[in-house]
Amino acid sequence: MEVGGSTAAGFEPVREELERNFAQRGELGAAVCVYHRGSPVVDLWAGWVDAGRTRPWQRDTIVHAYSTVKPMVATCALILVERGALQLDAPVASWWPEFASAGKGAISVRQLLAHQAGLVALRDDVPPDEIFDWDAMVTRLAAEAPWWEPGTQHGEHAYFYGHLVGELVRRADGRPIRQFFAEELAAPWALDYQIGVRPADRERVAPLAGPPEQDPEETAGAAGSIYRRGVTNPPGMLDREVVNSAAWMDADIPAVNGYGTAEAVARFYQGFLAGGELDGRRLISEALCREAVSVHRSGPDVMLGRDVEWGLGFQVEDGTWGHGGRGGSSGYAAPELQLAFGYVPNFMADHDRGNALADTAEACARNLA
Repeated sequence: MEVGGSTAAGFEPVREELERNFAQRGELGAAVCVYHRGSPVVDLWAGWVDAGRTRPWQRDTIVHAYSTVKPMVATCALILVERGALQLDAPVASWWPEFASAGKGAISVRQLLAHQAGLVALRDDVPPDEIFDWDAMVTRLAAEAPWWEPGTQHGEHAYFYGHLVGELVRRADGRPIRQFFAEELAAPWALDYQIGVRPADRERVAPLAGPPEQDPEETAGAAGSIYRRGVTNPPGMLDREVVNSAAWMDADIPAVNGYGTAEAVARFYQGFLAGGELDGRRLISEALCREAVSVHRSGPDVMLGRDVEWGLGFQVEDGTWGHGGRGGSSGYAAPELQLAFGYVPNFMADHDRGNALADTAEACARNLA
């Protein structure tokens, strides 16, 4: 397997681990990027854009990375908090009055960002095409009653986090979340990442692939579970044919339809490691960075069925903070090592490939300490 890109001295084992992913773990195409002590030390890509293995992966290939985008969406709201346009402990309904219905009037911006609002699923069946209609989706969410008393439990808002935060951003700022993200986060920090895909960039997309025999319903959780309800209503999010479609790329589904490079993911986390500033462009203060990645609630996650510690859009675990995405993509920061990591594959599988790369990168950083 030919691997493109470069590694700094001491990080060569990451290239070897990427090669091992292809040789032993079924990788099709992927990229990995690592920053260490503020500098890029790994920028690698390899494999194929397409399942037919006719188009080699390029440095600027972008991938649908599912929930890896969630902390970036949260950061859009944090930028407005920094500017005083939003306040963390004020009710969401202060900017979005319709949101106060069905017992949600007291839900704060902080609770919304920390996955405590209880809007993880919709009780009424939603037609498939409605996921492409922003106004229809946020109207449903505003009318929905929480699945638990807000603030008393937490659960990843897997499908709707982007609609909830995105509508709050739109009400406070006036711009749709896709536009705000592009202008206020991606452009200042030079992140090759976007919500949906601009038509001019669609040739760069590596479509998601996976085992041909895999039934999307098999990955949807137990029948009757809140998780299953939360990720299959409306249908489409787990269907590769849908998420590879032009309609999905056209849509704003900000919890799950972010597209970008591994370099963009690592750069984003480097900006947070540096206290909210990247390449001389400060977006949020050091204090707000610390607040965002501090633990706001811990314990059993209603959706994920395991203990999770949540910051403001970031999962916090063993001193690191970040977020993974369905199919194996991931991004996180390890502040003790001053390491920022991004990985994006196009073959839908578990997180073993990304974990192997991350563990190797961390080992390299420790060896250089």
